[in-house]
Amino acid sequence: MKDIMTVSGVIISSTPIGEYDRRVVILTRELGKISCFARGGRRPTSKLIASGRSFIFANFNIYEGKSAYILHDIFIVKSFDEITRDYNALIYSYYFAEIAEYFGREGINATDSVNLLYVAFNSLLDEKLDNDTIKAAFEIRTLANEGILNDIPNRKNADKALINAFDKSAGDNVLSMFGFILNEPVRTEFIRLADKMMTASIDRKIKSRGLLMNGKWFNDENNRTE
Repeated sequence: MKDIMTVSGVIISSTPIGEYDRRVVILTRELGKISCFARGGRRPTSKLIASGRSFIFANFNIYEGKSAYILHDIFIVKSFDEITRDYNALIYSYYFAEIAEYFGREGINATDSVNLLYVAFNSLLDEKLDNDTIKAAFEIRTLANEGILNDIPNRKNADKALINAFDKSAGDNVLSMFGFILNEPVRTEFIRLADKMMTASIDRKIKSRGLLMNGKWFNDENNRTE
């Protein structure tokens, strides 16, 4: 067996391969986004059975295969099982994970993105917070982390509460960036602004985004379907 290395991160997608295996995409702090094969990961008695669970933060023992990494072991640090029991939170979580997978790249340290996902998932479980506002803050911070965030249009004439929410999302400590509540009409303006910025920055359809269409903020013209 080749040398085993340990990386930390979060499972952002998992796909069955054949009868017993899985292909797992992991966003890692150390190596960025990587693909791993979990051999036998679909067997009920496999030590890799957790490879099929969404939103698992863990330490992963891996080694290099011919075309992808091979997952050797998983040591769970935090699982968000509560999210899988809340359909509304689940859809937002899939959206966050899909956005993270879109921007993730192998060989690029992804600590900021892993931390952002962790705090975003936790925030979805806070009943005092609004999920659409969490989504908007997540989008703004993601674009800021990628270095492609534009400023608020016409900032000098923008509402102060909107500016504060935007700046907090873009630059505050990730542990506290989601902890704010906006009143209307600023809430809707903030959500639409972030949604427009995100859709302008991606070049393919984000599948889970279509499941969020029930929100009043959603504008069909911003939904890329190409």
